[in-house]
Amino acid sequence: KVMVWTVSFASVACMGAYYGAGLKIKQEYKAEMQKAKEESGFDEKRALLELRRTALLRQKTEIDGKLADLRGRMQATA
Repeated sequence: KVMVWTVSFASVACMGAYYGAGLKIKQEYKAEMQKAKEESGFDEKRALLELRRTALLRQKTEIDGKLADLRGRMQATA
């Protein structure tokens, strides 16, 4: 019975250490990415925003087309 308790506590301690290390790595990664964003120049930020805008406009066009098709089918069945 003592051995079961010992193994249980050891496994909890190991999993806690593993989870904590994962959180630390994740936090360091986020900090590094934030620092990289802050250090990037205005032109780079603008280019990234323009790419994002283009992707969003393409997505909007696709959704508008699907919506128009749906409305057409709804009118055809009504």
